This record gives sequence, C-alpha cells and structure tokens, in this order.
Amino acid sequence: MEAVRMALSDPLINDDQANKGFLRRYAKLVIIMMSDEDDQSPGTVDYYVAFLKSLKGPRNNDLLSVSMIAGFDRDGDVKNPPSPQICPGSQSSEAGGVRYLDMFKKIGNGLAFTICSADWGANLQKLGLDAFATNINYYLSRQADPTTIEVTVNGNSVPNDPVKGYTYDPNTNSIVFGSGAVPPKGAVVEVDYSAQCY
Repeated sequence: MEAVRMALSDPLINDDQANKGFLRRYAKLVIIMMSDEDDQSPGTVDYYVAFLKSLKGPRNNDLLSVSMIAGFDRDGDVKNPPSPQICPGSQSSEAGGVRYLDMFKKIGNGLAFTICSADWGANLQKLGLDAFATNINYYLSRQADPTTIEVTVNGNSVPNDPVKGYTYDPNTNSIVFGSGAVPPKGAVVEVDYSAQCY
C-alpha cells in the first residue's frame, strides 16, 4: 500500500523519468496488489483508502478499482468477499491478507483472488477484463443539470436514448452508453453540460 502511495505521489508522479503521465484525470485507475504475506505498510488502511479515493475525487468511485491477490481462503468479490487465510500446508508464520481484505472491502471495486490458486489463467483473464473492459460509463467531474447535457463521439451528436444513444445516471453522475452506441476504442467522447447549483 505504501508502494502504491509513493508511485502516485510527488516526486514520482511528476517525474518524466518515472510515472509522469500515468495518472490521467478521467481515466479509470486500476491497481492490482499481489503478496504472499499481509501488507506491512506504516500507515493505516483507512489512510491509504482515503489517499486512493482522493485521486479521482468525490462521486467518482467507479473510476477506481483495486484488486487483490493474497492469502485468502477462496476467490471472491465485494458482495461475497473471501476471508484471510494462509495457504493450506504453508510453513509460513505470517497471517493471511487481513489488511488487503480490509482495503478491498473499503474501496468497493475490484476482485479478490487467493494466492493459493493452482490455476492462474482464469483469474488473470478476469483481471484483464476488469482492467480493459469497454468503457460504457463516463463519469462527470461536477453534478450535471440533466436538461443541459450534450454528448458527442468523434464530433457526432449522440441522442439521449437508452439503446441507440446515452442516458444520464444521477446516482453515479455518469453518462451511460446504450448497447448500440458504445464508443469504439480511441474515440473522442465529449460531454458538455451545466453544473447544478446547490
């Protein structure tokens, strides 16, 4: 967890020879942590969770995914999380992934896999699909006034239509493209809107 914080903080995140350009404001940040012992970072789990969530800002939780491969009893997700456990037959005196599991639950997006798995192929494929899935949600930086939203893809206007266009989800403050209007890879998606005043 401390390594992630360092990689995404000054000076590394602004260093041309290190990580400058890695963290993009509107792109999904996908982090995968893998360890055969529990995290031993100096800060609390809450400290690292707050740091990661601050990178994408409030109401942008879907732009952050943190997956874990650690000492768990089985694979799981946020709705059905695993439990910390040392791999069967291990001679290690270390605990299972207690801190990793705590972060996984508090971030709320990502996947959890046991490092005890004998078959890594399926798990790595799931991680790849999570990281590189076609983007159908585009999260806005401010709460939008729905009546002012205009969406274009590669300069072409997109209708407000649940199948052939987009819809606006006020709960996640995002534009959701319908199955018949998902922007192709490399497309330029622009959303113009007025922010709501409170």
